Amino acid sequence: MRLKVVEIEDILIVGIEVDLDFDWDEFFEAPNPILSKIADVVEDNTFYYVADAEKSIFGRRVHLITQIPEGCVVVTVPSGTYARLHKSQSTYEHDMFAMTNYESIEKVEFRTITPRLEHSAVEYLFRPVEYLQDAINIRKIPVLSKELSLQLREHYINKFFDVKSNCVKDYFYKRYITQGKGYLWNFIKDEKKAGLTVSEVWDFFNEKEEILFFWDSTSSIGREFTRNKVFKLNAIQLLQSYTRFAFDLYIFDTTLTWTVIFQHEEDDEGYKCFLIKSN
Repeated sequence: MRLKVVEIEDILIVGIEVDLDFDWDEFFEAPNPILSKIADVVEDNTFYYVADAEKSIFGRRVHLITQIPEGCVVVTVPSGTYARLHKSQSTYEHDMFAMTNYESIEKVEFRTITPRLEHSAVEYLFRPVEYLQDAINIRKIPVLSKELSLQLREHYINKFFDVKSNCVKDYFYKRYITQGKGYLWNFIKDEKKAGLTVSEVWDFFNEKEEILFFWDSTSSIGREFTRNKVFKLNAIQLLQSYTRFAFDLYIFDTTLTWTVIFQHEEDDEGYKCFLIKSN
């Protein structure tokens, strides 16, 4: 599944202001007649939802502004480059962006909603993006050979994690491996980990050059891409860009004498990053 990027000209939308609790499913069951009074509509059966910092608009796209029905307002979606995401792709979104050089930017995003008889509405999100030549594209990160990756991952997990000490851990680890549920950091040997601040992480990696790593993915497309792989990259480059593709990250080198682990949840002491050194 690949990210679809499109170029869009200015879009004029006439509609009504709505709040954050607005439910367009309910709207389609009992439509507001004011929207039927909008003239010069471009698409007969497609509605637009536009949200910015000031207001949210639900309405219709028009060719030009001839008259504005009472109670309606006008908003313009600016021209530019947009990622077009079907509603069903929301669970893959992070991985889809990571496999490109596109980044989301702070501009107006919008949705199109096309209701259908006896079916749920067809919904797309259009998110403004820009292309960055130097952004990390995970398709282009060097990968160790399959044999070496498998060997290193096995040694790494046995070294720093407790995955089989009892039947409960064994069950959850098998589920993590086979179904991608949970995170590897759930099995950290707690007695060995030391929390790190952001500045301490940078200090630790200042003395490192190329490092090895892999990460937990939450979508099926991401898990398939990372399955049994070990990647390598310059340490500082990774630190600058890892949130592009991961929040749960495992970093080490071939000595397996240390690992730095990032997780998306804070522990009881407020840390999200940990250093573990082997005895």
